[in-house]
Amino acid sequence: MPWSVGSNVTAGSVLTASRYNQDVLENLNVIGGAWTAYTPTWTNLPVGNGTQASAYIAAGKLYVVRVGIIFGSTTSLSGVPEFTLPGGVSVNSAYHQTYVFSIGRLRDDSGGLDYTSPILRSNTTAARPRFLSQDVSATYATIGGVSATVPFTWAVNDRMEAQFMFEAA
Repeated sequence: MPWSVGSNVTAGSVLTASRYNQDVLENLNVIGGAWTAYTPTWTNLPVGNGTQASAYIAAGKLYVVRVGIIFGSTTSLSGVPEFTLPGGVSVNSAYHQTYVFSIGRLRDDSGGLDYTSPILRSNTTAARPRFLSQDVSATYATIGGVSATVPFTWAVNDRMEAQFMFEAA
């Protein structure tokens, strides 16, 4: 059920049960209701037989998104992985390329290790966030690209996942 914009209230208006149900209860159900599944399109990450589990809720321009992929035997990385947002939305222009939406997780299943992954807006479009890695080879941690071998060599059952919220354009 999509978010509905309430009707304008004027002086002397009477709040009826049907208006309350339409303007208030329906939107509360959107916020607290079931998430909508979606399948993002990936850039630099052919999914192959990998398993995706992504969903979102939207309340007006506020989106809460969770995105996840478990690598299969034919899933591979060819560069920094970017993914589309639900419903073809873009983030508000206030989110510039260096804005950190969230910290995701990169899971090396065979090594049993988890790596943090800053989730930033794509360099090229406001319609795609990207998974990045943290490089700790210097005095202070820096943000770098994820690749086929960074932060580890990707294999079956490895995963990328994140949850974040943003304001749509």
